[in-house]
Amino acid sequence: MKHNGYKIDNSGFFIDISYDGYVINFKRYCTTNPRHFHTPQKEVHVETVKDYLMKETSCNLFLSTSNNQGKLVYKIEPPFYSVGVDEYPSHPVKEEDLVISKPLRSVNSSAETIEEMIGLTNEHEYIRESKDPGLRGKVFRKKNLTLVSSDKSIDNYMRERNDETIKIQYKENGKIKGIFSFENPSANLRKKYNRKQGYERALQFLEKVLPSHQTILRFGGVSYNTDESWVLVTFYLTSNIPFEYGGMINVNVCRKTLRIVYYMEPETEVDKLLSLQEETTLISATKAKETLLSLLEVEAVWKEDEEKGCFTLHYQTNLLEPNFHSRMNAKTGELLD
Repeated sequence: MKHNGYKIDNSGFFIDISYDGYVINFKRYCTTNPRHFHTPQKEVHVETVKDYLMKETSCNLFLSTSNNQGKLVYKIEPPFYSVGVDEYPSHPVKEEDLVISKPLRSVNSSAETIEEMIGLTNEHEYIRESKDPGLRGKVFRKKNLTLVSSDKSIDNYMRERNDETIKIQYKENGKIKGIFSFENPSANLRKKYNRKQGYERALQFLEKVLPSHQTILRFGGVSYNTDESWVLVTFYLTSNIPFEYGGMINVNVCRKTLRIVYYMEPETEVDKLLSLQEETTLISATKAKETLLSLLEVEAVWKEDEEKGCFTLHYQTNLLEPNFHSRMNAKTGELLD
């Protein structure tokens, strides 16, 4: 559907017809009356907007951990994907991510073992192991603990598998990669440990599982979870090149027992991620940007504004469409996504 020569976005409908010809389902995607169009005050200049995007879209280098493969990646970041005709060029400005980078505090080492810090004792027994080579792990539960299910539902099946367990995920070299504790502390215990104590406990644990943490991590933040039963501590990997995503480590501490209930490293090995900083790119940022934006298209379309109850004219790009590549391997030139 079109209005004044411009396509109406998401204006189609869906019909499900049975084999014998009956309509069994109908859905119209657009709910606003198509007679209500807000005429823009500014003239439409699609080519001007395209030229602006070609110039202002940034192409930045990141450390990527997608598909468990650490790599240097160029990523284009446009100032907008869609913007109202009357709002251009006063488009929303992209805000930089806020990353707290305070140095880590020095704490006294703990005499406890990793097993003691997560609550794994002689009272536990090994009950199963993951057979997936990409997800090596073992599951433990206290001995003679019987969980009785009232039925054979999926919920009860999952409860039997997870309740009161401690799950440990391992790297290829046998070292701990992640911890998930589903044990519930006694209801009689009070939440006596605060954020400062939880943060210090997290540092003591990192000293055991990631001895180099003082030189490769920066403090990211500490808070409580929703019911304030855990202290949530976040750390960021130190890097000269920003991470696209995955450059953080999370440690959660139980406020009742001071045990580690959750720990997770990035998908890609930490040492591998940090070694990527020393590699050099073979593709320039200019060449990467030219290649990634070579298929850029901009069109003016009517978009539904449900709050105003009308359609407004927008400049729409194809930057988010499945066939558009927004990332490139900085060493090989391979298009990603």
